[in-house]
Amino acid sequence: YYLYFGVTPALTVFLPWAVLTGRELPCERAVAAQATLACWIGLAMLGVLRAEFFPRAGRLSLGVAALGFALATAAPLTLRKSEFYEAAITAGFLWGMAMLLCATLAVRRERRRTLWLACASLCAGLAVASRPNLLAGAVAVGAVLVWSAWRARRSAGESIRWRWLAAAVLP
Repeated sequence: YYLYFGVTPALTVFLPWAVLTGRELPCERAVAAQATLACWIGLAMLGVLRAEFFPRAGRLSLGVAALGFALATAAPLTLRKSEFYEAAITAGFLWGMAMLLCATLAVRRERRRTLWLACASLCAGLAVASRPNLLAGAVAVGAVLVWSAWRARRSAGESIRWRWLAAAVLP
């Protein structure tokens, strides 16, 4: 029954907190921290997408989009009752949003592409380790990353393309 919820929250939030403070982190605080960080990452991705595709969009439209993003997710509902289920749900949300941001930066930015590909791949693994049902989305994003890494800069040497492919797959 509990196999549906992965170990990511324990490894990325609860264990580091216990090691650093010597105390147990209340689940409500872990859920709130993960949901807040996921929303910040999502808003950062909104800023990247605005800069890339809608540079002339006004601040009002950005504010409305940010408000919609923050309230249209399941985060506000998840914060009402925070137990171990919600810790896994918000961890999946956090690492899924981080995966999407890193994947967007890997596809849109040539500089540090290897780093962004590796980060996106690692975040995909952490998202799936939070909630196994996120595997389909991680595979879809992974396929886009592999395709992007392979096709990017046709003039790039084979060693660079293989490095990008390894960064997109190995972590």
